[in-house]
Amino acid sequence: ISLGRFGLGAVFLAFAVWNLTYALIVFAVIFPVEKSEFFLYGSKQMALFALSQRSNYDQIIIDPMRGTMSPNVRSVTQLYLLFYSQYDPATYQSFYNTRGSDSFTFDKFTIRDIDWNSDQNSKRTLLIGSPWDFKNSQLTDDQVKQQFNLLNGEKALVAVSP
Repeated sequence: ISLGRFGLGAVFLAFAVWNLTYALIVFAVIFPVEKSEFFLYGSKQMALFALSQRSNYDQIIIDPMRGTMSPNVRSVTQLYLLFYSQYDPATYQSFYNTRGSDSFTFDKFTIRDIDWNSDQNSKRTLLIGSPWDFKNSQLTDDQVKQQFNLLNGEKALVAVSP
């Protein structure tokens, strides 16, 4: 009887270890890759790139809506820019207004929807948005300055200079 109980306990323990290992792999490896879009993956890289391009452009327009297929995720782009630029919080708080505007502007950055029909004629402007922001345009290799991919390899954001 004790050998049967030992065997049953060993099977249960092996099953528990297998389930916990599988759960860890799903949680630590698979889930972050499949859902990186919803964790705003690429935002840090985009912010660092945009900050590095500040001296090359008069204006940098960034679309806050993200998504590989459609605008289904609203990002907090300004927070990434403010954090990585080490922008002075007192200066930011002195002019920030949360009401009455569909755009947010500080320094050379404007966070608003990209309208390719009008924005493509802007000079010395860098546009950063999701691939669908530029879907109907014929972008040349010269116009695409940087591409930011998700962990699964899909395009998250594209930096374009018209």
